[in-house]
Amino acid sequence: MGQTREQKEFEEYAENQNAIASYENMLRALGVVSECGNNGAEDPKIKKTIRTIMNEIKKRCEENSDEKEESEKNSGLREFLSATEKVLSDVLGKQGQRPLSMLEGITPGVTEEEEIKKLLQAHDLNLYDPKDREGKHADAYIAEVFKEAIEYFDKLVATEGTSPVHKSLRQVNTAEGVCSIFRTAAGKGRKLLVPQACALLRIAAVIDFMNRTEKLRIMTSFAEELEKICETRFDDKRVRGKIYFKTGCEGEIPMEIKEWNVRGKTRESIITKLLHKPEYREDKVLDHVGIRVTTKTPGDSLRFIYYAFFSKIAPLFPMSSIRVNRTKQLLVDENKLLEIFNDPELARKFFDQLAKDTIDHAELENFGGMASLGETGATNEFSSAKYRAIHITFDLRLTLNGKKRTFPIEMQVLDEKAKEENEYGEAARDDYVGRRNAAMKKRVFEERNLLTEYKKSKEEQNGKSKRKGVIKRKRGKRY
Repeated sequence: MGQTREQKEFEEYAENQNAIASYENMLRALGVVSECGNNGAEDPKIKKTIRTIMNEIKKRCEENSDEKEESEKNSGLREFLSATEKVLSDVLGKQGQRPLSMLEGITPGVTEEEEIKKLLQAHDLNLYDPKDREGKHADAYIAEVFKEAIEYFDKLVATEGTSPVHKSLRQVNTAEGVCSIFRTAAGKGRKLLVPQACALLRIAAVIDFMNRTEKLRIMTSFAEELEKICETRFDDKRVRGKIYFKTGCEGEIPMEIKEWNVRGKTRESIITKLLHKPEYREDKVLDHVGIRVTTKTPGDSLRFIYYAFFSKIAPLFPMSSIRVNRTKQLLVDENKLLEIFNDPELARKFFDQLAKDTIDHAELENFGGMASLGETGATNEFSSAKYRAIHITFDLRLTLNGKKRTFPIEMQVLDEKAKEENEYGEAARDDYVGRRNAAMKKRVFEERNLLTEYKKSKEEQNGKSKRKGVIKRKRGKRY
């Protein structure tokens, strides 16, 4: 049975996009990518430059005979790559350069096993199990990454009518099975499975990034150390059923709190966050580890923050570790705080002021209107406007395995009333997580793959045809 016209058109579209992707991969490998994305790869100037580069590579390879010293060849290669980068920079323009995330492409651009192998090698990954002489089994690391990607897809993407990963894309223990995911994502398989294959590649890329990122690997260690530090000051043995925070002050009267807990952000949650926006990297995902303290009243929340950071005798964490200056200025005035502590109305207003300042914290990048990692002005679009808690980001410094490490910690402080609203009212976290997961699914599975872009191009073509038909009919009426 012959191909349908629709299938033939899709395959032609896929071939064109894969050809463009090869140019994009070339630019990415050389560290220079244009702002114009796919269109940039079609630019005649860029194509001409790449052809010139390839001819030069061929020429250099011929010149570098085996008898030349290794150091001389390496030196020549470094000079060549440096010159190449300059040429591409001149062509693309310095204002148009930016890193290209793997999440932004609509196809991996490779369909043959040798091409897939080389693409993986460019990311320091070996397609084959080195112990398998016949080359049938996939490398154990790659297999584990794709298994985790499949589990993540089945749990968080396969919702509301979306099917789990198809059986033909689950054979990740074999090199052929891994290649099948790349081929399908590049349009060389069942057309309807393109979104699934593309999503698996995106999820796998994020998992690999997490595995290679030191701060994400040591996250659990910091959560454990944070809990040990807090246990020295939170006492749940003084009176059964009650928890007290020891201020560390001379002649202190420990203050009663309702609850405290340390949590390390789950691996699943970090994958979701990294998938949602291509610019997210470990230095922008700050709330990997956190502590939440619930007090009886807003005044107690402010009192706890003061003793935890600003106490002149024994702060739980150094004031200097807080990342944002504005909050320090609001809380460091001891006389003002003493006045607020003892006035319930003032305490509630001040608590609400700080909570409002930190609601649009963009996952703690933006605190009190000031960005801790640059003036991004970004907001967290998944938070409810009624969410109430004071957020403080501070750096925890520890020595792990003989090395000094710094890790960003998120502290949330809230009172009982705010906690009830957050957990059972409009600001409930389940709703927050649902909104975030829906946005992730749309980006990873429902947008920007060969099938969705093909459909979009067809709609645009049909729209143009209809407009031309209307124009012709209007012209016909004139005569």
